[in-house]
Amino acid sequence: MAAAGRPSKGAARYGAASTSIWATTPVSGLSGRGHLALGVGPMVPEMPDSAVDLARRVAELETENRRLRQLLGIDGRPSVASAWEPTLFTGQAEATKRKVNRRSPPEEKVAVFRALFRGREDVYALRWENARTGRSGWSPAVKGGWVNARKSDREHLPLSDEVVSDHLGGVHHAGMYPLLDDDSCRLLACDFDGAGGALDALAYLDLL
Repeated sequence: MAAAGRPSKGAARYGAASTSIWATTPVSGLSGRGHLALGVGPMVPEMPDSAVDLARRVAELETENRRLRQLLGIDGRPSVASAWEPTLFTGQAEATKRKVNRRSPPEEKVAVFRALFRGREDVYALRWENARTGRSGWSPAVKGGWVNARKSDREHLPLSDEVVSDHLGGVHHAGMYPLLDDDSCRLLACDFDGAGGALDALAYLDLL
């Protein structure tokens, strides 16, 4: 005979689906009223729909990621990228490899900074502010200061180690002109946005 047993302790938590059901079945060969009890204990609750959806979404994204990496030709990419070595303006590469710290002399810090940020050296800009009007901006630094800025015979000041040192020390705010006389530039800025930004950056890195 089969009979429904009492609800298990988990029934209150998981509902009727986890109610224990027991059956007693006569067993041949056993004397008297021998019975074998068969039962199904409290059932394990199913994973919430939100978690199932999340796991499915993760699997879909991983599949899409593999497909895109194959299209970009970067599948099997090593987890750690090799160190980047410059292919242009190699003369400044050694300067960027210098190790500096807080105890390094100012000359070494300035040398590393100027090796990383290269532009025109025959002219630089200074930031100005007008306390009366509240206006601010940048203008080329000229010999004799602002009073000579509009003169036709004005003389631009070159970007020197002293100018850079004062900039780093907070004496003034200096700016550089990145476009060189031959229309070349030693600076590069990249912006990768959107959902595919990370893949775009990896694809771009492969081209360097």
